Amino acid sequence: MNKLTFIALAALMACGEVVDPAADAGQTEVTDTWPNGTPKREVRIVAGDTVAERQYHPDGSLNQAGGYDSEGRRHGKWVAKYPDGAPWSEHTYDHGVQVGAYRTWYPGNIPHIEGEYDGEGRPTGTWKFYGPDGVLARELLGNEIPN
Repeated sequence: MNKLTFIALAALMACGEVVDPAADAGQTEVTDTWPNGTPKREVRIVAGDTVAERQYHPDGSLNQAGGYDSEGRRHGKWVAKYPDGAPWSEHTYDHGVQVGAYRTWYPGNIPHIEGEYDGEGRPTGTWKFYGPDGVLARELLGNEIPN
C-alpha cells in the first residue's frame, strides 16, 4: 500500500464531521492520477480527522465530490458533474443513508429525476421523471419507487 492510499484510508477511518466538498480548507493529497498526469482522485484532510473526496474527469474537470463520516460512509452533500461542468446529480447522505432532495440531470442541464428521501432513506412525496427533452414524462409517489 502506498503512502497516499494509507493516508486516505486512515483519514476515512478517523473522520467525524460533515465536509463541504467545495471547501478549500485542509491538506489535499492526490491518491490517483490519469495517464496524462492530471489528478483522478484526491482526498482532503481537514483538521487531521475529516475527509472530503474529489474525483476528476481525464481533462481535470470535477467528476464528483463529497464527504465521509468516521465509518467511511457517505455523509453530507455529494455532487457529480459532466465533463463540461454541468450538474449530473446532487444527493445528501446522513451517515450512509440517502436523505433529502434527490436530483439528476441529462447532459445540457436538462432535468431527469426530482425526488425526496425521508430521514430514514425512504423515497417520499411525488417523484418526477423527465424525458431527454426536459418534458415531464411521469410522476410516481415515493412508496412506488424501488429502494
